[in-house]
Amino acid sequence: MKKFLLLILVFSFSQINAQCWQTVVAGNSYNIALKPDGSLWGWGNNSSGQLGIGSTTSKNVPTRIGTANNWKIVSAGWGHTMAIKTDGTLWAWGYGKIGQIGNGSGSMGAYNAIQQVGSDKNWKTVTTGLHHTMSIKNDGTLWAWGNNEFGQLGDGTIVDKNIPVQIGSDKDWEIISTGYNHTVALKKDGSLWAWGDNKNGTLGDNSTISKIVPTRIGNDSNWKIVVAGFNHTIAIKNDGSLWAWGFNGNGAIGDGTSTTRILPVQIGTALNWKTVATGFDSTYATKTDGTIWSWGYNNAGKLGIGTTDKSFVPIQIGMSNNWAMGIGGNNHGGALTLDGDIYTWGGNSASQLGDGTTTDRYSPVLVNCSESLTATTQVIALSCFNDSTGSASITSVVGGTAPYTFLWSNGKTTATITGLAAGTYTCIIKDAKSVSISQSVSVPQPTPIVATTTVINSSCNSTNGSLTINASGGTPPYQYSILPAGNYQSSNVFSNLPPGNYEVMTKDSKGCSVLIAANITAQVAPPVITNSIQTFNNSATVANIKASGSYLRWYDALINGKYLLPSTLLKTGKYYVSQTINNCESTRASVEIIVEQISVGEQIPTDGLIAYYPFNGNANDVSGNKSNALSFGATLTSDRFGKANNAYRFNGSTDYMNASIPNIPIGNSSRTISGWFKTDNPFSSSNKHEVCIFNYGNLENVQRLALSIYSKGYLQTITGADFSNNDFYINNYNYSNNDWYFFTLTYNGRNLSIYVNGKFVDEKTVNLNTTTNNLFRIGERFPDNKSEAFKGSIDDIGIWNRVLTPEEIMGLYTSQMDDSHFTAIPDPNFEQRLINLGIDLDGKNGKVLNESISNLKSVNLNNSSIKNLAGIDGFISLKGLRVSDNQLTNLDLSKNIHLDTLYCNNNKLRSLNLKNGNNKNFYNKASNFTGNPDLTCIQVDDAAFSNLNWAAIKDEKAQYNTDCGVAHTLIPDPNFEKKLIELGIDTDGLNGKITIDNVLSITSLDLSNSNIKDLTGIEYFTQLRTLDVSNNQLKSLDLSQNTLLEVLNASLNQITSLDLSKNVNLKVIYVVANPLTDLNVKNGNNKNFIISSVTSKQTASNLTTTFLGLKTLSCITVDDVNYANANWSNIKESTTNYSAKCTLGIEDSVFDKAIVYPNPTKGEVHINNIVLEKATVYNSLGQLVKTFVFNNGETSNTINLSGLPRGVYYIYLINGDAASAKKIIVE
Repeated sequence: MKKFLLLILVFSFSQINAQCWQTVVAGNSYNIALKPDGSLWGWGNNSSGQLGIGSTTSKNVPTRIGTANNWKIVSAGWGHTMAIKTDGTLWAWGYGKIGQIGNGSGSMGAYNAIQQVGSDKNWKTVTTGLHHTMSIKNDGTLWAWGNNEFGQLGDGTIVDKNIPVQIGSDKDWEIISTGYNHTVALKKDGSLWAWGDNKNGTLGDNSTISKIVPTRIGNDSNWKIVVAGFNHTIAIKNDGSLWAWGFNGNGAIGDGTSTTRILPVQIGTALNWKTVATGFDSTYATKTDGTIWSWGYNNAGKLGIGTTDKSFVPIQIGMSNNWAMGIGGNNHGGALTLDGDIYTWGGNSASQLGDGTTTDRYSPVLVNCSESLTATTQVIALSCFNDSTGSASITSVVGGTAPYTFLWSNGKTTATITGLAAGTYTCIIKDAKSVSISQSVSVPQPTPIVATTTVINSSCNSTNGSLTINASGGTPPYQYSILPAGNYQSSNVFSNLPPGNYEVMTKDSKGCSVLIAANITAQVAPPVITNSIQTFNNSATVANIKASGSYLRWYDALINGKYLLPSTLLKTGKYYVSQTINNCESTRASVEIIVEQISVGEQIPTDGLIAYYPFNGNANDVSGNKSNALSFGATLTSDRFGKANNAYRFNGSTDYMNASIPNIPIGNSSRTISGWFKTDNPFSSSNKHEVCIFNYGNLENVQRLALSIYSKGYLQTITGADFSNNDFYINNYNYSNNDWYFFTLTYNGRNLSIYVNGKFVDEKTVNLNTTTNNLFRIGERFPDNKSEAFKGSIDDIGIWNRVLTPEEIMGLYTSQMDDSHFTAIPDPNFEQRLINLGIDLDGKNGKVLNESISNLKSVNLNNSSIKNLAGIDGFISLKGLRVSDNQLTNLDLSKNIHLDTLYCNNNKLRSLNLKNGNNKNFYNKASNFTGNPDLTCIQVDDAAFSNLNWAAIKDEKAQYNTDCGVAHTLIPDPNFEKKLIELGIDTDGLNGKITIDNVLSITSLDLSNSNIKDLTGIEYFTQLRTLDVSNNQLKSLDLSQNTLLEVLNASLNQITSLDLSKNVNLKVIYVVANPLTDLNVKNGNNKNFIISSVTSKQTASNLTTTFLGLKTLSCITVDDVNYANANWSNIKESTTNYSAKCTLGIEDSVFDKAIVYPNPTKGEVHINNIVLEKATVYNSLGQLVKTFVFNNGETSNTINLSGLPRGVYYIYLINGDAASAKKIIVE
């Protein structure tokens, strides 16, 4: 009964899904395929007759081998082919010089026709290597013949054999596979055996010694599949795990290294591998979910992944899940789908891809089912270059079974396609029985019309100029016209023209035209450029360019162009200048401008920077102005971070430095001067009353601007004579106490202001119109006043010709401090609240200065949308804290030892730690912990005390306890937790959770290739800067809490929607190979994105931001559309747009009401409850396959997907500027 039922099922399946191909194998540069009807077909290289077609002519499409239809098994080698028929007989053909044909000395030629090997009819399976053959008979015995140089036959010798010889006497052989010069096999008990060449560890026996008899590999008996490659071996165990060993120089093993392995190593952790195939240093494998993967050497694109880059780990080919098996040749690959289609890719010099060409393919191409269809085409060329007036038609189809369907490469499904641009178009023609043929046509276009002008300039104030037009291309004859008049003439000469700019239109006989510009000038000589290449820093303007002439005018183009004001800032590039004499403007001369970028830190403002001295090993000016300082006695010393040779030390008597700065601000010009200083007991001598940090001006007593330290520890500005009325001092610190201080002086033409450590201290109205000298002295008053010589260290002196803003000054101060001076504030809303309160003064950067918070007694953070209060422990003097009405889940105040008042009501607290040693001083009437329904335990100093005094300020279910245990977060995905355990982050075993303390400090996390489906718990990794979740099974990803994240690799997942707008520090987004329909990168940081084609910046992983390959993504939400279009045009698909607010791909309430059924479907799809303008259909590879247009205004429409292969598709419902993607399955 069971057999009868099985026959019925098989019969039904074959009727519904008539397959073209049953199996396919790959040889060196050829393929042999078997059809369900038992016929055998071949294509590719045939130099030794390996195709078996009775000749040595290679074939570029599948060609039938003989007329027999009882073939059962086939194997392809380097140049010979072996096959078994359904009657159990063995057959061979092709190259046989080393005995690999197996028919004795008579078959040892370079060419052999198809011939039976012996007369036995009990052959079960056969496999071909480079030049040897192995086979198993029905009785389980093993046989071999051919080349035996390395003992690959396994008969205990290294002597070649030209007829089959039995290997040993065992009768339990199950699977056999041949490599380049080695053989591997499985017995029925699941044991693994190998023999032959072993110099690269291909046998897997922990040695590199070749074996001439079958040798057992290890003790495992759970092997399911084994395949020998060129110099490596791949196997699958019964549990679905993948193992490999052998040569790995090109990544064929797939373990992420290039290390050759002499023992089997497991590849990844996946347990769903199904089939495996090998090529030359490459591997192909399918999983039980129908996906196909490849890795290793990728010459000619034979991995099928769209590039020629090697891959040292398995990488998925496309997004389809309909693959049955893969194949691997010398420099090509291929695969068979579950539907019976063959796709090939890689090298095609021998036509081994079977697509009718010799063009290499980096991605899968379909192999036509057979040669039974022929088609006739007709092409109409374009009228004009680059227009869209071409057409292509399939005028007739011969063969097969009507009706026929047509699918063009542009998505059209009619026999004729119109409105075409020039190019190649491919049409897949399929008959009623799914027999198909691919037909390509090229739509030509005329050459473009090219027009140039010969100009004769006019005399000054005259009309004797002329233009001669020289045209070519298009379709002559031509006509010519000067716009805007538009009167065409056949003559190509225009005479009697005055000076001016002209636009000339040239038109050919088909109406195709080209517009060119010409300029007739008065004959006045251009200005003289003495130096054709001039170099400036980035504060230079047009007025700084050197040229000689009268009434000079600068432009950004040789002809026409924009007039440039003298104040225009220079950029690297060409500039053009004319002169005007007697009201006639000359032609323009050009000069090449090079703007050298200032090599200072990112936080050093470069706008208006005159000089900058970081003192990093020398006294050079790094602003680009080259105003280097000279040291007179001052020596290099350690800076404030302890870094040697990064500051200068002055001895207080003879040491000083001079810098001649030509463009230093003088008189009442605006300026800023900043730097760091540290005294070294400067007033140990009673003769010292003040020491000078810097000074410049003509005369020391009446014309100067200086900054000094007075003997009482005051910081004093001096703007004239000693103790003049304009001088003033500040005494908020003892500036002579041998500590480092950061000073900034600004002058706006009226007020002289002083900042210390980034904060404004005082200002005074002064007159600086007497400071005229350009000599800037450091460490002493000018000239040579030794009594005020500075004793101590000075560093990072900067001078600007403008007033820096308070934000820039604070940024200077904080950028020159290490992390020990800051407390991290990962929650952006927490930091924004501190900014709003005037506490955080250095901008939104995920941290706050310790000195800004260390003395705070109380802070009100109520109603600020704060989710994470990490950093509150830095408020070491805090007594009162208000954090009510936020979104906190955990709050630890155990380190705030002075805290006595807390309002944390109306949050989402699950953990509250108040065990700070100060509970008895808590003011219970001014504290409130209620409104936190998930809070069950509050950790305190003394539970009895808290229960007695604080009973009314908590929720009823919350209990006071001296130990609430360790706070955890759930990790529901076991693969996620296994990876965290493997990385040493999760230390308490596989229990579905992780201690929060274990994750708070993690800054980099690599979760790639881990089979993760759910990333719940990642929100607690708040310190993450780098996250790699590539090659997993994620369908969604929420990183809204990981606000410090800078680099994200989420490629090779199944994510359809991704919002990264909360990740304000993100610079690298790598999300290729996802079926994304919605991507929001509007995070306020777009201009800092690392883009390979725009900046030279790199990340540690060498990743850069790219949106290429996201073919299902029509819109990306960005900060600035103009910026994105100008800088990111080459990192997206042509079908993807940038927008400030994308609606495409977002299912709003209108699209939510749409009903799409049936799903799955066999063809017809009904779309109800929505008015549509258009519906487009994409396959899982992101390719457009169908388009439907609706003009009826109806809320019910029907489309037909008949003819599409089985699989997953995405229907885009389009209405105006909005769209929504619906996933549908075609059966």
